[in-house]
Amino acid sequence: MDEQIFAEQNKVRANPKIYVDKLKAMLPSFKEKVYKAPGYVPVTTTEGKSAVEAAIKYLESATVAGLPLRRRLEKKEDKNESWKTAPLIGTDKFTIEDDLASTCKDHVVDTGPTGVEGHKGTDDSTPETRIKNYGIQTELIFESLVYG
Repeated sequence: MDEQIFAEQNKVRANPKIYVDKLKAMLPSFKEKVYKAPGYVPVTTTEGKSAVEAAIKYLESATVAGLPLRRRLEKKEDKNESWKTAPLIGTDKFTIEDDLASTCKDHVVDTGPTGVEGHKGTDDSTPETRIKNYGIQTELIFESLVYG
């Protein structure tokens, strides 16, 4: 499943507009915050239809950065600061990093059986402490959690 998710993320990073029609097709299946796809069990979402509409708006206006996003953001001599407000999607492909994947699995094993949700583990661990346990040093940490 991880590989499939990364493949889809890389597709949309290469061509942001490819998901617009897919997302638009989802809109009629929302009733307030409940999404009921034909043939599937209804799912109650946090944001509802408005989040999908916001994603559509973003993807319709997004452009692929000429350079990988990481290098573009590090370019100090770039006087044009439009990148700060214009939606850009980097050309870097996402890859699965085994150590980072292990930190995620540790968090699932820790919190899953207890029903705890959120970035803090039952042992008070945080994304920062979990990645440090695997010897990963970074200044920027982003953790996205999805339940269901």
